[in-house]
Amino acid sequence: MSLAVITGASSGIGMEFARQMKEKLGVDEFWLVARNADRMKALEEELGVRCNIISADLSTDEGIEKYRAELTKKKPEISYLVLAAGFGVFGSFDTVSEKNVAENLKLSVRLSQ
Repeated sequence: MSLAVITGASSGIGMEFARQMKEKLGVDEFWLVARNADRMKALEEELGVRCNIISADLSTDEGIEKYRAELTKKKPEISYLVLAAGFGVFGSFDTVSEKNVAENLKLSVRLSQ
């Protein structure tokens, strides 16, 4: 049995990874992690396989802790890990707020630990 964990699974590249992994790799189970539970439920129906939906904002400490707690509790044997969670910050570097830059870096770095 193969299991894929995909962050950012409610849209964009994360959602497309789930579709492609189901089709091309035959993944049996997904852990879908993102903020929008409704879109992940729709994706689960589309995929037609078991999904563990974790609705969490991974740019926050609370969201990271919710995700970490689920991993600690269930200790899944992960076959594939896709870290696609993120958000766009548009503009030249000198016009983007330090808060946006810090949140984006925090999201990327903490998920890779």
